[in-house]
Amino acid sequence: MGAIFGTDDVSGLINEVDGEVIISANTTVDGALTSTSYTASAQSGFSAYRAAAQSIANETGSVLIFSTEVYDTLGEYDNTTGIFTATVAGTYQCNWSVGLTTATYEIGEFMYTHILKNNLTTVGNSYYGQITRCEAAVTQGISSVGSCIFQLAIGDTLRVLAVHNQGAAVNCSTNGRHNYFQVQKIA
Repeated sequence: MGAIFGTDDVSGLINEVDGEVIISANTTVDGALTSTSYTASAQSGFSAYRAAAQSIANETGSVLIFSTEVYDTLGEYDNTTGIFTATVAGTYQCNWSVGLTTATYEIGEFMYTHILKNNLTTVGNSYYGQITRCEAAVTQGISSVGSCIFQLAIGDTLRVLAVHNQGAAVNCSTNGRHNYFQVQKIA
């Protein structure tokens, strides 16, 4: 008598074809051969960082260009504009960080980041990262990090802006661990 809840023999293949993972299995139970195939499409997502200075204008908000891609599964991130464009509808987790180089910041000066969906600043289309506000005059680098979840339709865009009021343009850090942007489809 063969296996009741198991298999006598399992053999199969795992292949990747054009960004899709195809799992094929042949199963023999009580002498009967069953073939099964499952195709999993590559998930939308990217991770990029910036390890070179970029000037961040005073008070106006500058789109960060995260120029070095770690991965970009479906080619949705443009590392020349800093804009992610969804090619798959779904729920996306977004993480970002921006660090500014050492400068003198006076009491009340601040820095924050802002992520925008479709370049809109309305509720539900934009979220602020951490706001760093100086409570004493300091000469140091400051940073902002953020995380949020967006529902995106095909063609929706995301970008990260850095804003500060130091009084003059300040460069972002040249350390890629301080400046990153990650978007990953989670559902």
